[in-house]
Amino acid sequence: LNNLALLHQAQGRYGDAEPLLKHSLAIREKALGPDHPDVGASLNNLGGIHFQRGELERAVACHSEALAIREREQDEIGLAQSHKSLGIALYRQGEMDEAAKHLEEALALYRLAAALPGIDPRGVHMHIGSQITDLSPFRNAFALLKELVDELRANSFAIDFVNLGGGLGVPYRSDEPAPPLPAEYGRLVRDTVGDLGCKLLFEPG
Repeated sequence: LNNLALLHQAQGRYGDAEPLLKHSLAIREKALGPDHPDVGASLNNLGGIHFQRGELERAVACHSEALAIREREQDEIGLAQSHKSLGIALYRQGEMDEAAKHLEEALALYRLAAALPGIDPRGVHMHIGSQITDLSPFRNAFALLKELVDELRANSFAIDFVNLGGGLGVPYRSDEPAPPLPAEYGRLVRDTVGDLGCKLLFEPG
């Protein structure tokens, strides 16, 4: 169910994806318990659907619940993902102070990673969703990412690459709105993070 929902999400079929994710979440809660990491993953995915539909309050609620589960389970990778997702949703809501708190949590996780043997954090990776047909979410997310990179560098992390993910929409039907052209997306990247002085990676398609 979860994988089918993610396929619908990638195609921009959020109305089809949401009930599947809710059903998957209910099954995982019953079979694994409400604090299992897989329940946190389902909540994070459901929050992503709400975010892409512009339902920011519901997105924040899902990401907050996922974060609480991952904190209890000490799921470090999941924690980083939840802090990023929640921070971006709060930023979109205009709650800058709350968003900044999650940037601080991200910094703490970088410090934790740097203290582990054999790990040298040198990059930042983000992905805000799929089938996005408006450049505004990218502009907001890239601005937040730039703040994080600046903060990491100010704390002696040598960030030399940034992965901006993907998400630019593709129309699957003739009645769907045309997404921005890749050239428009490229100009936005140049204007928002082009001066970071590091390698930029993308995941189109």
